[in-house]
Order: sequence, then structure tokens, then C-alpha cells
Amino acid sequence: MARFKHYDYNQTSMVVINYQNQLQLGTFEHALHYLVRSLERDIRQTPPDTRQAHRLF
Repeated sequence: MARFKHYDYNQTSMVVINYQNQLQLGTFEHALHYLVRSLERDIRQTPPDTRQAHRLF
């Protein structure tokens, strides 16, 4: 039978996680982040009249 710890509903601690600081150079996550950010930057710099042709979704 499993022995789980009791959950305390009165807990008041929160953990702050900054995902930007956890990206390590050379990992898949870093490459994916870089690609998404560059795509977002390109879409924002595209003039409004040509954005319709560059929609991703």
C-alpha cells in the first residue's frame, strides 16, 4: 500500500520559477526558444498589410 504524505491546505509558501534563467546554451529548449523568439520578432517587424500572408495559425 502506498504511503503518501498528508497535504497541508494551510501552507503559505510559494516557489518562484524563472524559466528564462533555466535555459542552457546548446540544449533543445534553448534552440526552440531562440527560433520562436526570432519568428515572433519577424512577425512584429512585418508591415501590417503583408501580415495576412505570414500567419502561422
